[in-house]
Amino acid sequence: MEQVLDSYPHEVRVVFKNRPLEFHHDAVLAHQALMAAASQGKFWAMHSVLLANQSSLSAPELADYAGQIGLDTQKFVADLSSQKLLDQVQRDVLQARDAGINGVPVFFVNGARVDGVQTLSSFKAIVDEQIQKTRVAMVHE
Repeated sequence: MEQVLDSYPHEVRVVFKNRPLEFHHDAVLAHQALMAAASQGKFWAMHSVLLANQSSLSAPELADYAGQIGLDTQKFVADLSSQKLLDQVQRDVLQARDAGINGVPVFFVNGARVDGVQTLSSFKAIVDEQIQKTRVAMVHE
């Protein structure tokens, strides 16, 4: 995603929705950690740390990661345990279920659903196609 954002700085906007997978014991807490990090502008940094440490996602470990990426750890820990973030994750899960999303990752590019991990070239081709469709639609309006 970072490469796509770098390639399309003015054309692409990412809206992240949580879809923790039930078979991952600490998945909900990890998603709360992502939201807590996002509130301090470090979503992608936390995302990278979580992917690298998928088997070590307890609350104390998440607080350590927060410190490692330069977050205010007191604010992070308070946010991590807040009902607000848990509610946000749960709302996203319900929305994903309603959309028939059972696995991750799933991307929507102008409404076109793309399931699974993509190579950069295939993802760029999808984005380019959607940008072209948008431009054509704008010309015909």
